[in-house]
Amino acid sequence: MRRELPRKRKSKSGSRRFEDVAWLNAVREVRHSLDSTHPIFVREVHITSGEAAPQPTVPFPERHPFCEFNITLDGLLTQFIGDEKIERRPGDVMLLGPGVPHYALRHSYPHTTITVYFLPLVLFEMGPNGDGAWLLSRFAAPQRIDQRVIRLPGKRKTQLMQRIREIGREFREQKPGSELRLWGMLIETLVDLLRWEVATGKWRAGESKPRDWSQLEKALRYLHDHFAEPLYVEQVATAIGATPNRLRELFRKTLGMSCSHYLHSLRIAEAKSRLCLPDTQITEIALSVGFETLSHFNTSFRKLTGMSPSQYVRTLNR
Repeated sequence: MRRELPRKRKSKSGSRRFEDVAWLNAVREVRHSLDSTHPIFVREVHITSGEAAPQPTVPFPERHPFCEFNITLDGLLTQFIGDEKIERRPGDVMLLGPGVPHYALRHSYPHTTITVYFLPLVLFEMGPNGDGAWLLSRFAAPQRIDQRVIRLPGKRKTQLMQRIREIGREFREQKPGSELRLWGMLIETLVDLLRWEVATGKWRAGESKPRDWSQLEKALRYLHDHFAEPLYVEQVATAIGATPNRLRELFRKTLGMSCSHYLHSLRIAEAKSRLCLPDTQITEIALSVGFETLSHFNTSFRKLTGMSPSQYVRTLNR
């Protein structure tokens, strides 16, 4: 469905903002099969032709509880993030943190993109004082759209596009050791990109390092370890040595969502993975991932994915 472009206005900072941001009311939570065992998911899109442009690149505006590394390989896009927009060309890179609403319009064919989704957990192995905080800040820190969309010079752009294609190929082929290789390739790609940004003055190292990284790490690990149990904000806060208000502030400022929202997203992501298994019972899965009733599970599943669990299962069997 063709969408009318919003009317732009200038903010005090000079960013391109819009009076018409009605698309934000249509934002849905999307899920991919990520968990602590498989924390990286790669999505490749290649469309050679279609309806007259502009056309949305996804069915509806979206957000998700993951970090996103997206690169345009072919085609021209108008990228919307929050109440800002920017034009994207082949080779442009987009970095998004959890909870950031976004969508795009494509203006030409062929249209080719590769998106790497990963859990913040990927960066936690470096520890609270390691480089993981630096990398996560590049995704999760509040920033303008022209900081989220990166335009690289010729040779560096070509090298990055080749590397991302290799990541996509590794994910498709799923050879022995692919999870480890994907992890290493992703980290190497992010480090090289951020080093270039720091060297060129486009981003300052440590400028927006998440506060109390150690507490955030403990909170997310606790959620991943106990998501199948009855959990409350007060319980998680006690486990990490913080007050409930501090925990809420930590999630809001570093991940762009509440602790409860992250927990529900985590449970639904795990449920989706289990629904892919043969001979699954929806009620059993609902209880096994931490929902106390089937009705609550059905409501949460539909709210976050736009469909019921049974509808989701039917899409898997097509």
